[in-house]
Amino acid sequence: MRRLHSFWVILVFSVIYLAGLAGITGVNAQPSIKPRFMEPPANGSFEPTRSMFWGFMYLIALGSGGIKACVASFGGDQFREGSAVERGWRSSFFNWFYFAINVGSLVAALVVVPMQESRVLRWAFVNRRQPIPTHPDDECYEPLVGEVSQKFKMGHTNRMRYLERAALPHGQSGAYQVSLSEVEELKALAGLAPVFLCVCIWQMCYDPIFSLLPYPGDVMERSIGTSGLKLPAASISFANTFGVLISVPLYDLVLVPFAKRIGRPISYMARIGAGFVVLIIALLTAGFIELARYRMVRRMGLAAKWEVAVAADPAVEYTDPAFTEPISIWWQTIPYFLVGAAETLTLVGVLDLFFTQVSEGMRALSTAIQLLTTAVGTYLASALNIAIAAGTRADPWVADNPLYGHYDWYFFVNAAILALGLIAFVLVARFYEEKAVIPHDDLLEGGAIEMGCGPSSSIQLPGGQLRARHGPKGTPGSPSSSSPHGLAPARSSVQALQVQALDPL
Repeated sequence: MRRLHSFWVILVFSVIYLAGLAGITGVNAQPSIKPRFMEPPANGSFEPTRSMFWGFMYLIALGSGGIKACVASFGGDQFREGSAVERGWRSSFFNWFYFAINVGSLVAALVVVPMQESRVLRWAFVNRRQPIPTHPDDECYEPLVGEVSQKFKMGHTNRMRYLERAALPHGQSGAYQVSLSEVEELKALAGLAPVFLCVCIWQMCYDPIFSLLPYPGDVMERSIGTSGLKLPAASISFANTFGVLISVPLYDLVLVPFAKRIGRPISYMARIGAGFVVLIIALLTAGFIELARYRMVRRMGLAAKWEVAVAADPAVEYTDPAFTEPISIWWQTIPYFLVGAAETLTLVGVLDLFFTQVSEGMRALSTAIQLLTTAVGTYLASALNIAIAAGTRADPWVADNPLYGHYDWYFFVNAAILALGLIAFVLVARFYEEKAVIPHDDLLEGGAIEMGCGPSSSIQLPGGQLRARHGPKGTPGSPSSSSPHGLAPARSSVQALQVQALDPL
């Protein structure tokens, strides 16, 4: 490695930069000098806080200046000026260097800041030394629906129990008190993150069917019966629509009722995972169709015939009937149809999962995040395409002319990647815990339900009023209906509420 002095400059100034960050953290962690909103620190003077803050800020500026001045040139120095190949690599290095900087900025804006602003994470960190609540329904704060800012209630789950520390009553006047439902909100959204990543892999491998299959379709036999008409290669994708139109009623009217009758209802994860399997089959089918087509190209010598034709007339196109392969484009309906069935299983299943597994207040956000899988998957597909193109320059897999290339290998690689994604998804599904459901239908039927609740409340409905009545433990004034801090703790989720339907008001 050349220019080691730049390395040591970067290392020293990185230590200075880190010391500045640690100092800023220390200023905010020391109770006597910690800044407070619109009032002096606990020691009564702004000066120590101000002096230390700006001192550490200057350390950060000094460290940043030393790093930024050397790191780009240090990277560029790793490539030899006398090598034409390494000069090209150097240009690429600067591109990706700037790309990495902006990735860091993106993570800071979309991950670090939301984490900082999260009340649940903040109070879970503040209460990190306290034990995880043994009985969160009794120990954690949970107001009634309609009280304070509580608009809905989420049932308790056993995942990510360490976050429940955020809902422990803190008794600090004027400080926000996190409720147990808010903790469950974050749990639900965080629990969907691994599913999101797996679906992004699915979306990445979904892309080649629509972006690649039309190219070989142009050189396949496209006749429609004996009419002499030819089907445009892109129009064969109608089979995808048929796949959706047939698989939706088949799933909803046949598979779901049958699974319920035999006592094995289809879970969200089983449905989504089945879509992974069907898409793998679709990619393998497309790969084998391409494998057979390339064999036909070699058997008929179409590539050599094309080269002779181009030498005679450079304007000739591979779509010319002289280069049509005697293999029907209708074979492509199979992978397109299977992709439609995979969409019904995975995409609709993911939409259902992301809507139902979060709180009422986060459904729009969750649905938007689910749609983001399409964008992320498309970017991943582009990155894979670029990587394969870079690694196969001598014999491109995805050639512009479908008489050349290895489209079959490209489909097989995507099938292998998706198979790995399926393994990851199975592991995610194995440890995924669904949201606890509060059976609102029982309320409408006037029956008894089991749910966490506080003192007596009523729910306004269009046809009348439902009043929830609690048992002795939750009677106002009893020990369980109040806390030492004046906060009403959550009721146990195993307490039955006797629900009585009253006449319309």
